[in-house]
Amino acid sequence: MGFWFWFFIWIAIALLALVVYGYILAGLVAKAKKLQAPATRLQSLASALQGKMNQAVEIEELTPALEQTAEQVFSRQKARSKANRKRKEERERRLVNRLKDIDFDESRLL
Repeated sequence: MGFWFWFFIWIAIALLALVVYGYILAGLVAKAKKLQAPATRLQSLASALQGKMNQAVEIEELTPALEQTAEQVFSRQKARSKANRKRKEERERRLVNRLKDIDFDESRLL
């Protein structure tokens, strides 16, 4: 086992390491190419969000109920209760629909 034998062994180990690094790099490049399209979409969405964030927010000035007529207050209360009732009915309907689809043979219920 002379000098040249060990020299070629070390050269082979170094070349094998370079091949492995190249294989890892090729995998990373392939993954980066897969991320390129979603990244451009994300960038466009982020720029749209930044534009929305830079816009001034218009806040409607609050008026106390004392400055409103009784009809306006009652109509607001009626609209709010109607919206709450509608939301509650939709929640109940979703629950009923979920209960219809339950399979009692599932192992998690046993």
